[in-house]
Amino acid sequence: MDEIFSSGIGEFDEEEVYQKFPLDLNINAEKSKRVVHELARTRLSNSLIQAVALLRQRNCPGVVAFLK
Repeated sequence: MDEIFSSGIGEFDEEEVYQKFPLDLNINAEKSKRVVHELARTRLSNSLIQAVALLRQRNCPGVVAFLK
């Protein structure tokens, strides 16, 4: 999941993540989906915090580079 979230393209294959991975790993699909959502929420929260910190430092080019 870390590779998918840090690939830089901003999207992933829902069928692969929500159906194929749980099946391959023999884990509960619903629980897996909740874990993926929580991980995404945490990553977004951390990104927002970092972007705000860069803005407070008046580092606008850093924010733009960070969000790309």
